[in-house]
Amino acid sequence: ILILVLFQYHKRHIIMNYFNEDTFNQIKKGELKTSLDTEIWYNKTYSNYLRILESNKMEKGKIGFYGPDDFVLAASFAFSWLARIPRLHYSSGVEFPFADAKLCAYFYNIDNGLFNSALDLEIVNELTVHLDNSIIAVSKMLHFLTPNYFPIIDSKVINTWNKWFPQYKLPKKVNVKQYLDYAQNMRDWSVKTGVSLRDLEKALFRFDL
Repeated sequence: ILILVLFQYHKRHIIMNYFNEDTFNQIKKGELKTSLDTEIWYNKTYSNYLRILESNKMEKGKIGFYGPDDFVLAASFAFSWLARIPRLHYSSGVEFPFADAKLCAYFYNIDNGLFNSALDLEIVNELTVHLDNSIIAVSKMLHFLTPNYFPIIDSKVINTWNKWFPQYKLPKKVNVKQYLDYAQNMRDWSVKTGVSLRDLEKALFRFDL
């Protein structure tokens, strides 16, 4: 009985913030007053990465398909933000960049508003398994490929997220399913506020804990 009472007390007194513009503005007010050294690199390269990948998939003025080289580029861009070289993990007969027709079609469908949560889980899990088992790296790769669908996640983002949204608390090391839940919440937040996924994530990243 005591445990139940304590749980109910904790549940009533948990801080409930919502995915709205007011919460975003409050987080922005708590940003660090100075920029981190690494942010110079992030800010200088971000738009270039998106421009290069977006340009590569254009075909006769229309959005086309990514090719194998684009997945190599996106992965390279992602790991440049982590300042390390990935350890590739191959399953039987699969080699990087593992850009089969299904993977190319997957991103093409996202660009055209065709979403499939089951396929999200399958594709993101496959990429994570092959790319150093790092969902943090893969989240960056996915964001560079589809900036309006997949948000970036890292330890600083998780720490701020847990402070502001304890009802959706994430562990320090998230798995693919937990990342996808976070991604859906971020997309909902972006739709409600009109704020891009990148700007939401940057506010979380820059919050002064």
